[in-house]
Amino acid sequence: ARDRYIENSMGKPHGDLLMKFIRVQCLILSPICPHLCDYIWRFLLKQDRSILEERWPQSEPVNWNYIQEGDYLEKVAYQFRLQLKNAQKVKKPGSASKKGSTSNFTAQSINSATIFVADVYPKWQK
Repeated sequence: ARDRYIENSMGKPHGDLLMKFIRVQCLILSPICPHLCDYIWRFLLKQDRSILEERWPQSEPVNWNYIQEGDYLEKVAYQFRLQLKNAQKVKKPGSASKKGSTSNFTAQSINSATIFVADVYPKWQK
């Protein structure tokens, strides 16, 4: 989850969110390896009390729409990267271009993409 988040945040993760992730992971692992988790809790996370005195983390109900939306965006980004990679392939010298091709497209000119997300489908798409 952490690596996926860092990849999706393009190397600029939100520090508070990562610290929350580490705290929750430490609490969840504390029954299995209490000494290591207590060390991380006290000395790396700078908590005053022992992790053994802390309460189990509470979570909110899972919003499955967020999960589906995230999966969709991940697939779209993957398809975009794949198409960009294919467009950047260098043509072999002497290979004929497709007949009737009039595009001035150059793969080197692409450096970003915009994905628009709507809350609901228009009536014609339902």
